[in-house]
Amino acid sequence: MTQLRVLFFGKLADLAGAERPIDSHGLTDVASAIAVLTDAMPAIAPLLHPEICRYVLDQQIVPAGAPLAGASELAFLPPVSGG
Repeated sequence: MTQLRVLFFGKLADLAGAERPIDSHGLTDVASAIAVLTDAMPAIAPLLHPEICRYVLDQQIVPAGAPLAGASELAFLPPVSGG
């Protein structure tokens, strides 16, 4: 089993926890990983929309179609608010 380390930040970390490994076998791209995560945790689905969230694969911002081959870490960065 190949594990992909998934990191959540901001509101996503509040909902899903800071880190969650998933089995990446059979996942082809970031969008397929998002589908697995939202099936397991429907509450995070609205925050993973590409117009809201940035996807970071092995510390590089990527689009949802970015391939997962060889990746070890996927992070989700929702918008940040503050003052």
